[in-house]
Amino acid sequence: MSFSSTTKNELSRLPIQNRCCAIAELAAIVRMSGTIQITGMKRISLKFGTENAAIARRIFTLLKILYNTDVEVMVRKNKQLKKNNNYLIIVNSMEITTKILEDVGFLTDEDSSYYTIDYKTPENLIENRCCRRAYIRGAFLGGGLYQ
Repeated sequence: MSFSSTTKNELSRLPIQNRCCAIAELAAIVRMSGTIQITGMKRISLKFGTENAAIARRIFTLLKILYNTDVEVMVRKNKQLKKNNNYLIIVNSMEITTKILEDVGFLTDEDSSYYTIDYKTPENLIENRCCRRAYIRGAFLGGGLYQ
């Protein structure tokens, strides 16, 4: 196991301290590895993919703690090279997906006809030192995940 993989496993097992830190961590994961699917009629869903089971559990836990919603988890056997499992976490609820993206500061609904994407990290998410640490942890966990 690589150093990066060992470190990600350790970080994924850290307890989630506060709601603000959980949102900061999720914000970084969304920005680093989240896939937003937008279809007609403003329907959107959010997807995360990883080969690391600990990271998949972490994303699932963050979503359950923050939004207490049904999350679809799919496990697939990778048929190429290493034959690791691939984990896909999907939030299909349009309302919850919109709430997540607004909470992490990625999406604003200023006009009722379209969404506005904001790529900058909102300052209010990383005001506290603990939240900055959580954001960096989320960026590291989200980095290198497959898309």
